[in-house]
Amino acid sequence: MKGKLVGLSERLQDSNAKIDGLLNELAGSETEVEREAVEAQLRSERNRAAALKAQLTNLQRRATFSRVSLRIETSASSSNSGGGWGIDNALRRGRERALG
Repeated sequence: MKGKLVGLSERLQDSNAKIDGLLNELAGSETEVEREAVEAQLRSERNRAAALKAQLTNLQRRATFSRVSLRIETSASSSNSGGGWGIDNALRRGRERALG
């Protein structure tokens, strides 16, 4: 899930950068034909950015409300070993696996 979040986020950033570039291009257009062409590209890219943002929001919502099941098992010898592995390590490992 983490990979999907990162991928969508990067694609949204790219789309926003393209929108900025198209806005600059629109400002520099000299003819009505040029303006219309850039405006069409701008509409298309804004629609793409809106779709990517909706997908990203949906995926973030799913990640936030995902159910995670965690079972911690220890052996009798591990409780006496003082090995420094505790519940915080188990929770971190569970989170890494859920996001991985």
